[in-house]
Amino acid sequence: MKKALSLLTFSAVVATSGLASAQAQGQWGGTYQPTMPRRSTSIDNLGEEMQFVFGVDGVMGIDFIRDKQELSINGQTAEQTTKTTNVHLFGGGAAGLPRLALDYFVTEGISVGGSFVFMSQTGETEQSAGGTSTSADAPTVTTLFVHPRVGYAMPFDETFSIWPRLGLAYLSQKTSPDQGDDISSSAIDITVEAMVGISPFSHFAILVGPYVYLGVGGSQDVGSPTGTGTEEADRTLTLYGLTTSIVGYY
Repeated sequence: MKKALSLLTFSAVVATSGLASAQAQGQWGGTYQPTMPRRSTSIDNLGEEMQFVFGVDGVMGIDFIRDKQELSINGQTAEQTTKTTNVHLFGGGAAGLPRLALDYFVTEGISVGGSFVFMSQTGETEQSAGGTSTSADAPTVTTLFVHPRVGYAMPFDETFSIWPRLGLAYLSQKTSPDQGDDISSSAIDITVEAMVGISPFSHFAILVGPYVYLGVGGSQDVGSPTGTGTEEADRTLTLYGLTTSIVGYY
């Protein structure tokens, strides 16, 4: 009796399974395959993989500058510190003027790039007195600023994002008067920027945020007061403030 019940139960299970299989084939035609959930599309803003960001840094802002120099003269050390505050629009930033910027996102969120500027300024001074005119060439001032950096951008939506960046800035300036010794200076800074991106429409953004340039080295060659040539001074250039950039991204 138990064997008969067991065989009857087994037959019922097999029959039920076959019926379910037949119903499934009748409903899906045997072609049903499970699919993976679709990946959400990326946000149209800063930070997409293989994205180029190009524009102008230092368009406007406020800068607090501390320029410290230590000069050794005749065995004695003289220290000079100059503090400057700049409020500027289209000029007067860390390198003295707006600078070309280019960044590339090697992967989603992670960028490499930097900013660059080169400027050479020259002129002529003319004086006229008592019917006599004299002229003299103004000093030639050459400025080079190079600022490589890395960053991580994170968009919140299609309008707002944050883009903190870490870099190393090098500033070189040389003044060459018509007469007398050249004056050369350089400064190396570790830079930190915490930029907030505002993109009112696609492929365009305004970056605004605080920055710090921490001076770690530099030098300045100045004329010796004894007229025996030039002497080198240690220089530390430190800056902090608020800066603005205008960029396009593609």
